[in-house]
Amino acid sequence: MGVSNNQYKIVDQIKASESPEEFKDCFRTISEHTNFDFFLFALALPNTVNEVDVIVYDNYPAKWRTAYDAQGFSKKDPIVRYCVAECLPVKWSDVTQEKGFTEEDESFMAMANEFGLGPGFSVPLHAPNGGVGVVSLALEPGAIMSEFQFREALGLIQSLQSNILDTARNIQKERVSGFADLTKREIEALVWTAEGKSSWEIAQILGIKERTVNFHIAQASTKLGANNRTRAVSTALLTGILHPLIA
Repeated sequence: MGVSNNQYKIVDQIKASESPEEFKDCFRTISEHTNFDFFLFALALPNTVNEVDVIVYDNYPAKWRTAYDAQGFSKKDPIVRYCVAECLPVKWSDVTQEKGFTEEDESFMAMANEFGLGPGFSVPLHAPNGGVGVVSLALEPGAIMSEFQFREALGLIQSLQSNILDTARNIQKERVSGFADLTKREIEALVWTAEGKSSWEIAQILGIKERTVNFHIAQASTKLGANNRTRAVSTALLTGILHPLIA
């Protein structure tokens, strides 16, 4: 059955995903329907300016994942570097032609092959509020990725990007304490705090008492796991909870 006949089923599967396990199965489905051996989905979603939630679902060779994580290879990976800086999909074999590709990068790609990752490609993901990620598909070493296979799989992933990002963010939001419980007043107080207003100024704008403003900000901070108003605003903005222009 061709990819086009399965596209709507995969969209439904992604939309129905409510847990990390269900979401990971979506990428397994994508790899199976496009005849790739390996898949990886990774997304870094900011919680604050200094903290991010990193989501990784993959079936890469276990030895490679162990070495990758233990040695912090994400800081050396030329594919990661490319996906942070660029928007267009890339075949791994073409990364060698990118400006700034070094002998160290070439050794890194060769090492990945030795650990069991053959030819593949990656699609950069750029989410709202600064999130950065990637969807990658790969074959066993020695296999040949035909142009038809590449284009068919690429078309499928590109058609699913919005659904993938939306579901990933929804799953992340479930982990943000109290997200659904932020009240209208709490959001308003955070919006004006983000604009640099003091509690007294916010009180004048909203027509309430200053101590009431402080109460709303304190409540919002507690729900967001923040220890002060600055961090509460940062968390609310970067996780998409707070939208000042439409609040």
